[in-house]
Amino acid sequence: MEGIEAREPVGRHPRNPRLVKALACLGLAAVTLLSACRKDPSDEVTSGLSGKAEPGWNFSTPSGTAIASKDFAGKAHLVVFWATWCGPCRMEIDELKALRKQFPKDFEVVGLSVDESVGTVPTMIQEAGIDYPVAVGASPLFDSLHFDGIPRSYLVDKHGIVRAEFDGLTDRGQLAAAVAKVLKD
Repeated sequence: MEGIEAREPVGRHPRNPRLVKALACLGLAAVTLLSACRKDPSDEVTSGLSGKAEPGWNFSTPSGTAIASKDFAGKAHLVVFWATWCGPCRMEIDELKALRKQFPKDFEVVGLSVDESVGTVPTMIQEAGIDYPVAVGASPLFDSLHFDGIPRSYLVDKHGIVRAEFDGLTDRGQLAAAVAKVLKD
C-alpha cells in the first residue's frame, strides 16, 4: 500500500527518519518527561538478567578497535545501551562520567550504541566529552535481550554476574549505591 510504512516502536531504533526528526522537534524539555525512549513507559519488561552471567558480546569502537565483554573480566562494570538521538541517553552521559570518576578503581562504564548510523557516534563522543569505552553496532544484542527502550543498563560484578538492571534515565545516587554494593561484595 502506498503511503503506509512499517513502524518501529518509539525508542527502539531510528528506522523511521521522519519519526526521529519529529521526536527531535519536541525538544529536550518534552523528552525529559519520559523516563526512557520507548513506545510506552508502562510496558516495563524485565529481562531476567539479574543473577545470571553477563551475555557475551563483541563489537567495535567507532574507530574500529575490537571491544568485548571479556575485556572487563575481573572488573565491575555498567553496560549502558544508548543512542545519539535519545534525549534521556544524552542527559545520562554526565551522570555516567561522574559515576566513573566516583569509582576510579575496579569499575568501568561501557556504552553500547544502538544507532543505525555509526557516523553520528564519534561526534557525540567528542561533543559530550564521553571518557568511557563506547562500542557501536549493539542492536542485535539489544534485540536479543528483549529490551524495549533506552537508556537501558545492567551492572556486572567482578565475577561476571549481572547484579542489577536499570530501565530508563537513572539517578546517579541509585547507580552509585548499586556500584558500591557490588564493589563491597
